[in-house]
Amino acid sequence: MIRTATLTGVQDDENPYTIQTPPRTEYKDLNASVKLPVVTMDAVDTYMAPLCVKLEDKAKNLYKERFLIYVRSAAKNNKYHLLAPCATNMKKSVSYCVDVIVDNEGVIDECQCECAVGTGPNAHC
Repeated sequence: MIRTATLTGVQDDENPYTIQTPPRTEYKDLNASVKLPVVTMDAVDTYMAPLCVKLEDKAKNLYKERFLIYVRSAAKNNKYHLLAPCATNMKKSVSYCVDVIVDNEGVIDECQCECAVGTGPNAHC
């Protein structure tokens, strides 16, 4: 699936990159009974360092202010796939799906987002 195909069913040929994710039907709601590896701030910093980006307070506030709508997870090939629709900071009525792949050690492998700047494998919008 190409980035915008998740919502529209139409392939976006301008941005042909997409990470391989399990079928949406394999994702389960994330709750206290779901076992996932711990992703530390060091892991986030390591992922973002080659991009010359740091996690800012603005991003943390988007979580605190409930812009993250829900999180679902699926396991595939010893990786954990996280799917999370997030509302935009400009219009809370608009949301984009974010995909994150984490390995068994809590290392972030890949990310992508449906927004204009979120094409993977190193999305950091």
